[in-house]
Amino acid sequence: MKVLSFSNSLAGLVSAVSVFALSSGGALADIVVTSATIAAGRLQVSGTSSTGTQIKLDDLAAVPIGSKGKWSYDVVYHPEDCIVDLKVIGAAAPDVQALVALYGPRGVIPRGAWSGTTFYIEDDLVTSGGSSWRALRLLPGNTNNGHTPGIDPNWSIYWEKFAAKGDVGDIGLQGPSGAVGADGATGADGATGSAGAQGLAGADGAIGPVGPEGLQGDMGATGATGPQGASALVSRNTGSASGGIVVINPGTGYQSVCSVTFDSVGGAVQITAQTTFVHPNYEYTFADINYGIRKDGVLSNFRNYSGKYSNYIPITLISYDYPSAGSHTYEFAASNNGANYFYGNGYGCIITATEFSGG
Repeated sequence: MKVLSFSNSLAGLVSAVSVFALSSGGALADIVVTSATIAAGRLQVSGTSSTGTQIKLDDLAAVPIGSKGKWSYDVVYHPEDCIVDLKVIGAAAPDVQALVALYGPRGVIPRGAWSGTTFYIEDDLVTSGGSSWRALRLLPGNTNNGHTPGIDPNWSIYWEKFAAKGDVGDIGLQGPSGAVGADGATGADGATGSAGAQGLAGADGAIGPVGPEGLQGDMGATGATGPQGASALVSRNTGSASGGIVVINPGTGYQSVCSVTFDSVGGAVQITAQTTFVHPNYEYTFADINYGIRKDGVLSNFRNYSGKYSNYIPITLISYDYPSAGSHTYEFAASNNGANYFYGNGYGCIITATEFSGG
């Protein structure tokens, strides 16, 4: 607990200097504080220590003790009060408390637009939805998701509206007319108009004389035989397979989730793969997964899924190939670019190859 008590006369002395330090046990401390003040919005504390390897201030990260025992802090940090705790790491030494000069009450700290991945502390000020919001408590970056100010459930536990979005302003006065512009280019021809109504039928003409009967013509030669028509396509299901659970670990390249092998007759092949990427704990996390069809070890038909999901990602992938006749293996393969691992087939993986050929 931080407690310092002064008489009226001593309080005046302390306000005139920048450092006042005591060991927590009242004994002469190994830590010597030479400066402790707030400057340009930053906490600046420095001094020396005759023991240890590091100095730790409150709950901030420790700093190293350098040449001649010197150490220093220069951070954006506003203590809860005007006293900070200092302790030696790497040696048994009494803790020290230092009185910070130029300490004033903490105001709001503008942090710009709200982000779900940013670390916020109490009195941080953000903008969201046209209004400004003040943080009511600590919001580490890894727990900030789901606390959008004014929108997400329970947001009022973490934020309060600081300034509401203003109303739409009045319409401004009409500006003066601009100068007459230059003549524009000639426009394109318009579309052809619709046909007019049919005119009145004319009078019947006189019947002409009957012409003489013509001679019968010779029989024409037999035409050449045409090419044989193409056979109708028939389909045959050449194979399907399903795989067991496959873990897609981050940074390990493409891994086979399920595969099918069949003998092709050289026709067109449709490959259909269905699977579901599932986080082992069904956590609401971030996924960045590449996947595709790999034929005989060569990847094709590349896809990517990147974004947040609630508990699973269903995938259906259809690909086409024109293989040579012979045995071929098609795999549904996936790689993980994110930080969390997934089951590549949390609810099973099915891959089917159907070949179309002449019947």
